Amino acid sequence: MNRTELLQRAKYQTGLYNRSNSWIEFLGRFLVLDKVPRQDLSPGQSSYCRPRLNPRENKDFLIIFKPKTRIVNKVCARLVERKIKVERLGFHAICEIFSSSRFGILEKLSVKEKHQAYMTAKERLAQVRCQQSKINWIKFNDENSSYFHAILNLRDNLDEARLCQAIKGGKFSAKRYYNLSIEVAKVDYAKASWDKLMVPKHRFIFWQILNSQLLTRDYLGRILSIQNVQCPVIVAVMEWLGCFSWPRTHVELLNWCKNLNQQPQMRVLNTVVAATLYSVWKNRNCCIFDLCCAAPRRVSLDVRKIVQLRLLGKGPFEDCRKNIW
Repeated sequence: MNRTELLQRAKYQTGLYNRSNSWIEFLGRFLVLDKVPRQDLSPGQSSYCRPRLNPRENKDFLIIFKPKTRIVNKVCARLVERKIKVERLGFHAICEIFSSSRFGILEKLSVKEKHQAYMTAKERLAQVRCQQSKINWIKFNDENSSYFHAILNLRDNLDEARLCQAIKGGKFSAKRYYNLSIEVAKVDYAKASWDKLMVPKHRFIFWQILNSQLLTRDYLGRILSIQNVQCPVIVAVMEWLGCFSWPRTHVELLNWCKNLNQQPQMRVLNTVVAATLYSVWKNRNCCIFDLCCAAPRRVSLDVRKIVQLRLLGKGPFEDCRKNIW
């Protein structure tokens, strides 16, 4: 067996390999100092003997092998050290670059979006400030909101003289301008129908009743043939409003509304009349369509409760809001 085969057998069959050193150092120790298998035994047996090398060969081998082993080990160690440094440096550098660029981009995007939102809000505020009518519409919403969209429909026929007439106290009134634009004669009972003490839905029904536009049985009896034109709600309630003569016909109701003054007592009576007419009309519809009619006492209590809460919230009294609690 030549030396090459001996080295290969020693490399694969022996367990003396030290993982802390390189295989070159292990091979040099094995050839010079350690044991090798005997040539006359089979590879599976565990008998070992010293290598048959004379001292001169050992010395020459060590002189030739050790410097090369040291050089290779130093080169490998340096390469491994450089590799570790490069990996660490690259990892940290990539992490820093990624984190800095990531947060920098997010920061730039957030600042850009904030600036864009600020400029958009600034432009909208400037546009609103240029239009005093919109400011008045926002500030006095109870007066102008009902007429704002109607004025937009009439903007093609704007008149400068009417615009000047619609200014009241240095402020533009959409309600006044709309009333000047439609050119319709005013009726005497308009103030009684659109009084602010009434609930808005009561105002609308009351306005239709005054104009004979509510679809009641007596009104439909003029167009269609109805068997029974009497009201299905029986009026049999005790007096709780005092000595008040209820209008019996449509003409009496119109005359009463025309002669209505702005005293608090008369306004309260007007609110009660509108709430009663609305409640009776609503109960009549339930009797006809839902076959469920409320008792007159129940309707009377509902009217009293609605009027009382409305007067406490909107009434022309100094301590009305204190009486809520």
